Amino acid sequence: LDFLTTHQINVDICNRKLTSENGHSTFLKKPVQLRKTASVKSSTHYTVPPNTVMFIKARVPDHGNATGTGFLEPKMNLLQSGLIITSGLCFTEDKTVPVRLLNFSDTPVTVYKNKVLGKLHPVDGTCDEK
Repeated sequence: LDFLTTHQINVDICNRKLTSENGHSTFLKKPVQLRKTASVKSSTHYTVPPNTVMFIKARVPDHGNATGTGFLEPKMNLLQSGLIITSGLCFTEDKTVPVRLLNFSDTPVTVYKNKVLGKLHPVDGTCDEK
């Protein structure tokens, strides 16, 4: 609360936005459950420099415009090029999802537009107890 007061940030719950002297930002949409597994594809052409970790924007074309959560399972055949995609929980918004790429090689690796990077699987939010 001190941070908000110090930086004169107004939280407008009714209109779902934050306002400050630098502008405003709306809250994220309420997430919905993915109904089925969806392909995750590169949204544009990217070149990952050698020995670099970077985030890119990927598309989830099989998922509607709704915001949702899913588990990203990377496509393993990208290892041949020296590129690793990390798995993890992802939050989609407007058919896009952030994907973390790691290039451990000594040469740049190119990821072309529409390259399948993995699958986004539905999660149910529960943990199995055994």
